[in-house]
Amino acid sequence: MNPAVDPVAAVRSNFLARCHRDVAALEMALASPGPKSRDIVKLTVHRLSGAAGVFGFKAIGVMAAALDDALQDGGDPEPAEVKALVDAVKAIL
Repeated sequence: MNPAVDPVAAVRSNFLARCHRDVAALEMALASPGPKSRDIVKLTVHRLSGAAGVFGFKAIGVMAAALDDALQDGGDPEPAEVKALVDAVKAIL
């Protein structure tokens, strides 16, 4: 294996591509609140909370985990909290 090749680069690239889709999904959910949108937010923040820290985006992971915890407890995050997560993800893209 060539040591100059980053073995994680392709996986990180896939994660960032997914972040583009996640941002779009969260923005759509914010624009159309309702049960389906809540499910989209729940799934998206759960994925981000698990993956962001692995790829070095700890702050995004922490924000997503807090939203994920609130959703798992049956609460609804404030739109401003979801928007803050969207803005944080956009900042890495």
